[in-house]
Amino acid sequence: MSGYLSKVRRLLASALVIGICAQPALAQDRVGARLGAASNFGQATSDRMMQAAIALGVRDFRDAVYWQSVEQAGGAYDFAGPRVVYPDTIGAFGARMSLTVNNPHERYDEGNTPYSAEAVGAFARFAATAAQRFAAVDAVEVGNEMNSQRFASGPGWDGTLEERAAAYVALLAETSTHVRGLEKPMRILGGAAESIPLAWFDALFEQGAAKFVDAWVVHPYSVAPEDLPAMIDLLRLRPEAREVPLEITEFGWRSGQEAPAYLIKSHCQMSLSGVTRAVWYPLNPRGDGYAPLIGEDFEPTDVGKTFALIQQYFVGQSVAPVSDDPLVFGCRYGENAMVLWGANRDVVIRDPNIRAVLPNGAEWGGEKITLDEDTPVILVSAEGALGEEVQLGQSPVLADTRFQFAFDPAQRGSNFSWHVRKGGAERPMQLRRGQEKNGVPWTPYLGTDLDGLTRAGPGWVLPGLHGDAPLDVMVRHVSPKARDVIVQVDISPADRSTDGVTLDVILNGDVLIHEVVTSAQEFNLGPIAVGKADQVDVIVGPGETSQGDVTQLRVRMYRTTR
Repeated sequence: MSGYLSKVRRLLASALVIGICAQPALAQDRVGARLGAASNFGQATSDRMMQAAIALGVRDFRDAVYWQSVEQAGGAYDFAGPRVVYPDTIGAFGARMSLTVNNPHERYDEGNTPYSAEAVGAFARFAATAAQRFAAVDAVEVGNEMNSQRFASGPGWDGTLEERAAAYVALLAETSTHVRGLEKPMRILGGAAESIPLAWFDALFEQGAAKFVDAWVVHPYSVAPEDLPAMIDLLRLRPEAREVPLEITEFGWRSGQEAPAYLIKSHCQMSLSGVTRAVWYPLNPRGDGYAPLIGEDFEPTDVGKTFALIQQYFVGQSVAPVSDDPLVFGCRYGENAMVLWGANRDVVIRDPNIRAVLPNGAEWGGEKITLDEDTPVILVSAEGALGEEVQLGQSPVLADTRFQFAFDPAQRGSNFSWHVRKGGAERPMQLRRGQEKNGVPWTPYLGTDLDGLTRAGPGWVLPGLHGDAPLDVMVRHVSPKARDVIVQVDISPADRSTDGVTLDVILNGDVLIHEVVTSAQEFNLGPIAVGKADQVDVIVGPGETSQGDVTQLRVRMYRTTR
């Protein structure tokens, strides 16, 4: 493993001068987020895995010491056994960890998540005692995905979202009071949110949770990296979240092949969004399909190599976006490193010393570098500021609903807007917070007051019915100039759709396509001559029933020469 790190260092020591586009202003204190790893030494200790993690460069762990294992009869604490005292080993390696306190104790509240004053007090005392006991612990994370019934249940927790939030804030407040009374500084991490459910956070804020935290926590498993900044921006519109640090204490990907790209993209987008700490799940195989940093052979996986690359060269560097083009994503880290991905186009390098690197640290194969949306290209240098020796060619893509989905049309430089259509009449879709009621996404999305079903989000739509009348979801593109375009529509109803969906493409009132779609299809129209301010409407409606009609939808406008 040490040989691997040396190879990465040699590779990244190549000279690079690079320049892309004018960069929008960004807060000066935004830097590459600190990386951590979600270990499970509290469940199964392994000296070899600990040593492998340290050799990989992991210096920040997220783990638990279990209350049930420590508090004995009569309330006495016994910190003994390898699954309890492993934080001492983490500290001996010069590393640190956040302590997640979440699990109940069988002697309190019948083993349910603490709710009574007695159980909440005992939970808080244990959290503070454990945090004081271990020098490596620098933060206490109160709860794990407490907006989900998977990790919190019992009296006070099985009611409404507001009741659950009240129970959580009581637990958070008591724990915060005890931990903040310790002799050493300690961060209190609160919010404990799966996904980015604004309704959950609003309920927490209403209960006064902001007084008890030093950083908010989200686990955005259901959020693509490209969509993360817009959703975090919506959270930060709340005064209670505007200036408070944000930590992502779990994120991960199930495909080992795709995980390196996902990690690189996520770190970039998180850093641009002001996330201060990002914890990859998991460190080691857990049996749940998520790609670990270290394999069963105790060697780095491909995503582990990506972790090492980021840890060594991006963490702590100043970070800024690479372009104001809404179809280009990426980060400029410090003066000599850059990450790029987005709509297809050539990357022209005019300096033979510039090196391009894949997400796992291997060299980019071949002479030609083409930007795409799946595999980020990493450009690196050991000396000199990034200059103008790297240029982006023209993309054939003019507009793309997947990468220009906006909760507000002003976001992402979008010429798209989203509407609900009923009987030919249309109205704009409206922002919904996420988790505001049962059966809706736990992230922000667009909905309508006409019913509780019809909605849209990044890359998907769900048409509905209002009585017997179809409620269609319509995305409208307004052309910014006169030109010829090709319209590509990729549409895929869910397998569970009862009878498929309808698809209409309309140019200024003229129907170009009317189809019933029951499986994944691609439609290409054009070349089509559009004038300035001409409207192309892509409309997805239900069949005879809207049952199961959640539909993947992507609309792209291309130049006539691809």
